[in-house]
Amino acid sequence: MLAISMLIVGIALISAIPASRADANSPSAAEAQQLLALVNDYRAQYNLKPLTISAPLQAAAEWMAQDMAENDSVNHMDSRGRRTAARLADFGYVHNAWMGENLASGARTPEASWPFGRAR
Repeated sequence: MLAISMLIVGIALISAIPASRADANSPSAAEAQQLLALVNDYRAQYNLKPLTISAPLQAAAEWMAQDMAENDSVNHMDSRGRRTAARLADFGYVHNAWMGENLASGARTPEASWPFGRAR
C-alpha cells in the first residue's frame, strides 16, 4: 500500500521499496509497475514515449519517501535542505532536462495516487 507516493514527472521514476525491505505501508514492486502503467497509458494519449524505472531515480525516491515519513513532512525540500535536482545528483542522476516532482500523501493504491501526477 502507498503511504507516500512520489512521482518525478518527465523522467522515469516510480517510488517503490523492494519486497525484502517493505513494511505494511511500503509500496510493492507490483504497485510501482501499476503506477508506471498508468503514467505510460496517459503519455500514450499524447503520443509520448513510455517511461521506464531508473535505478538512481528509484533510490532517490525511496530515500525521499523515508525522509518525509521520518520527519512527518510532505515537502520538496528534504531534511538535508536539498531540492529535487540536488538530491537526484547526489544519487547519481545528472541530466540536462527539466525535472519536476509531484508528491502525494495518503494514497493507498496506485490509482488513488495517480491524479496527483497527472497534468491538469
